[in-house]
Amino acid sequence: MRIINTFFALLILLIPSLLRAQDPVPGNYRDNFVEGNRLIEENNWPMALLYFSEAYKVDSSNANINYKMGVCFLNSNSQKPLALPYLRKAAKDITRNYDEYEPREKKAPEPALYYLGQAYHLNNQFDSALSYFETYKALVGLKNPMLTQDVNMRMQWCQNAKEFIQTPLPVSITNMGDSVNCAFPDYSPVMTIDENTIFFTTRRMGDKAIDGQYYEDIVMCEKKPDGTWTSARPVSPYINTPTNEASISLSTDGNIMFVYKDVNGGDIYTTGFFENEWSAPAPLGSDINTKYWETHACLTADGNTLYFVSDRPGGLGGRDIYRCVRLPNGRWSKALNLGPEINTAQDEDSPFMHPDQQTLFFASKGHKSMGGFDIFFTSKNDSGHWDAPINMGYPLNTADDDVFYMTSADGKRAYFSSVREGGYGEKDIYMAELEQPRVQPLTLLKGRIYNANGRELTQRVEINVTNTNTGELMGLYKPSARSGNFTIILPPGATYLISYIVDGKEYSNEILDVPIGSGFEEIERSIDLRDLVLGNLSADVPIGTDSTGIMVFAKDSSNLPVEVIDRTKMKNWKEMLTSSKNLSFTMYFKYNISRIDPADPDFQQFIDSCVAQINRNGSISFRVTASASQVPTKKFATNKDLSKDRAEGAQEVIMNALRARGIKDEQVKWVKVTAVVLGPTYKADYLKRKIIYERYQYVKIRGF
Repeated sequence: MRIINTFFALLILLIPSLLRAQDPVPGNYRDNFVEGNRLIEENNWPMALLYFSEAYKVDSSNANINYKMGVCFLNSNSQKPLALPYLRKAAKDITRNYDEYEPREKKAPEPALYYLGQAYHLNNQFDSALSYFETYKALVGLKNPMLTQDVNMRMQWCQNAKEFIQTPLPVSITNMGDSVNCAFPDYSPVMTIDENTIFFTTRRMGDKAIDGQYYEDIVMCEKKPDGTWTSARPVSPYINTPTNEASISLSTDGNIMFVYKDVNGGDIYTTGFFENEWSAPAPLGSDINTKYWETHACLTADGNTLYFVSDRPGGLGGRDIYRCVRLPNGRWSKALNLGPEINTAQDEDSPFMHPDQQTLFFASKGHKSMGGFDIFFTSKNDSGHWDAPINMGYPLNTADDDVFYMTSADGKRAYFSSVREGGYGEKDIYMAELEQPRVQPLTLLKGRIYNANGRELTQRVEINVTNTNTGELMGLYKPSARSGNFTIILPPGATYLISYIVDGKEYSNEILDVPIGSGFEEIERSIDLRDLVLGNLSADVPIGTDSTGIMVFAKDSSNLPVEVIDRTKMKNWKEMLTSSKNLSFTMYFKYNISRIDPADPDFQQFIDSCVAQINRNGSISFRVTASASQVPTKKFATNKDLSKDRAEGAQEVIMNALRARGIKDEQVKWVKVTAVVLGPTYKADYLKRKIIYERYQYVKIRGF
């Protein structure tokens, strides 16, 4: 599969494992030499190395066979450094009149010096590499400008590598362990934003391709309570097939996965997680996929911008990064090249847009690489353009290819695949802990919706997020049906209204303020949904709050939250549940109206339920959220003042009504009182859009 090329070379196979697994290669020196040459023409480097190894046993002093061995090792994955001793021998006996296909040829060609420079570079012996590159460049002269340009690039890589290795990045790199990694290739990690589930590509099972390796499959591991990982298992029979599929990226909510399929030259597909299963992958639309090579894609946290990689004509050189934006009809726009700020004459690949929607990580052979693909990052500046990309530094980057890099929400951890000492035998997946996060701080609202006895969610649960500064709906998020987990990104510089909706009804909301300049913060929430079946009564009933102040819903007495009295010990349980439904009150206002009518029948019923709650528990707590629309007020100085008056008025009317029923002030607690301004920007069209604006003129009260 062609995505492997983006990581290191063309094919990946452990040569010692191959030698042990295969029968002895038949034939004499000549036969093995001829067959090895034929396999090189097919780019089957592992099998070619097998045959040249047999020829090497016959004549180990032969400069030509040492040259062939060295080139094969350079095109392997995990054994590239082993090319060095063979190419050293080859470089001692070179000729300009080289016959590539003649088994009797004993000398090596002049390019042995070029490859020896590469071998020294990969072994971090940069001065020796520079020396051989200079020697080879002098031999080439001006007769091959493209080759001279390539050598100059590699010499610059050496200079860059010397600089980066002298100032290593403060980072701790840890292998993810044998639950994730194995003796076969494991790479292209895709982590959920809560870092509890990892998807990745492996070549450890199923059918084998013509190169002797297993086809690629996507597998997953889940983090256990003790921090270790479950054993890898196939992600879905709807995704994996008898041929190649590779993991690319995941949407922020974890419900959309991007998958590479080795079809049509290499295309990008998406699969969605619905009803506890991944759907069959479908190709991306617009002009994202072409007959050329599309290798990678990622989606911004808001779902409105897609970054992807293609080697289609018209780019700046090789593989470039493109973007598409989501149109009002939900489809993708035509692809636009990111331009010379990001793309170079060399290859770019594996973009990862951090949830801050400002920081882009990607791999490039251009810019200031220390060898092959390096990981870079860049951010959008105030003008909307990209800053100059910065190399992530050593030891995250090495003299070899470094691709497929993604970070945690706080930027303190990164997940990537690499070939390093102490691994499990092939490419492994590693975690890096960084002291210097490269991302913009944000607030992460994360939590879990619980069902009884750990069952999957059967209710339709949604979390609605609104930017109260602009009235913009930021998103409608759905927790995982399987785990109940949800994660929401809240960028700094705004106040957000979070509404928790179950089966179409809002049971609770809260206001979260994320000011500009705030650091990374995680806010955790926990909501219980319990099965409640009493005669003909079946409902999700708000009956209290957890320690964070978020509403708790009753469903099953077998595992009730501490705030709830076991219904088996209560004679009036059904009465309590019925009245609990009325522990919420909402009133929508006309323009400039701010006070609740105490004679309103719904309000009277609400007060009855509140009094019943106090008689049972001795006290009651309230949360009040008041809102004004963006329509300019004529009665108050600002719309925020109007909203505050609605909130304060609600408190006053409620207290007066409760006092009239004999309730004392100390029995009432106001947990949170919030005043916001919501809704679309006013465009002097009140008469035309009156109904729309009035949706944001309200007061909502929750008692518990």
